[in-house]
Amino acid sequence: MKHKEVYLDQRKCSLIIIRDIVELSRLEYARSLEKMIEIMIASTSHDMRTPLNTIINMNKLVVTKVTDPQIRKWLKTAQTSTNLLLHLVNDTLDFFQIKSGKFNKKESVCQLNEIIEDCFDLVTT
Repeated sequence: MKHKEVYLDQRKCSLIIIRDIVELSRLEYARSLEKMIEIMIASTSHDMRTPLNTIINMNKLVVTKVTDPQIRKWLKTAQTSTNLLLHLVNDTLDFFQIKSGKFNKKESVCQLNEIIEDCFDLVTT
């Protein structure tokens, strides 16, 4: 609310301006909440990479020590699952980089037949 002295017909008057800021407050609250959620998801995704990388590397070490083919198959499925989870985390981080305009395209080579086989193993195991 603003108050100002004005003159009307050579008489001193008070002009009071009242502005409803409820809608403005709601919009600002929604923007703040959205930004906080983005920061939380990005931070959580970033913090998930370290333990995922540890699991992936430990799994690789265990595979080298195991000779039983059934156990090796299970370990391969676990490795595929953790790699998939790591890709999802990286995709989440990429989404926020795209949204902030800081994303850099990265080219990589992949073996499509291996990806298809891994996906098939995930759903059949």
